Amino acid sequence: TVKIVNGIDCSAISPVDITEYRQVAIRLIAVAQFAKWHGYDRLIEGLYEYYKHNPEKKVFIDFVGDGVVSQQYREMVSKYGLAQYVVFHGVLTGAALSAVFNQADIAVCSLGCHRIGIFLGSFLKSREYIARGLPMISSSKIDILPDDYPYIQYVPEDDTPIDMMTILNFYEKLQQKESKDIQIKTIRCFAEEHCDMKVVMKPVVQKLIK
Repeated sequence: TVKIVNGIDCSAISPVDITEYRQVAIRLIAVAQFAKWHGYDRLIEGLYEYYKHNPEKKVFIDFVGDGVVSQQYREMVSKYGLAQYVVFHGVLTGAALSAVFNQADIAVCSLGCHRIGIFLGSFLKSREYIARGLPMISSSKIDILPDDYPYIQYVPEDDTPIDMMTILNFYEKLQQKESKDIQIKTIRCFAEEHCDMKVVMKPVVQKLIK
């Protein structure tokens, strides 16, 4: 067999059009067919803990998609009184999906794969996020990213609430590193060079033409 990683068609995905860093609030986006291994209950728990302390900087979450645990997420948001900070968009595609991405500062990859014994991810969502030019948070290591990749913040592979200060500090480091437009272009370029379908299928093509 010829082993390859998951790839996407980068040309079919538009980069986000945010041009500046936000100072008083940030928006996280999580796109999935929600299941227990996405671990977004950890994100909601972390948001609840964060707002207990009446922070000055606001954190908002956009959930895009549906799935078996989506109702659980909605109930948690209601229980914790977080409705003003969390938006459930349902399933979106095309321009409607891009519009929500264009509001996002950081994308959220899977946070619960340890629950099903996965510790190295080749998630399509990770490819789509970087094709958009967005930095990410994840609990599982992403297969195509080098250890020193500056646009991802790894969080613990357990069931603890996600520490929002870790995410805010990550965002601040990115802000100090470079301008927003350079960040988007750099992340997008990485996607084109490492997970575009033309790149990931190259070993298969080379094997076939030998």
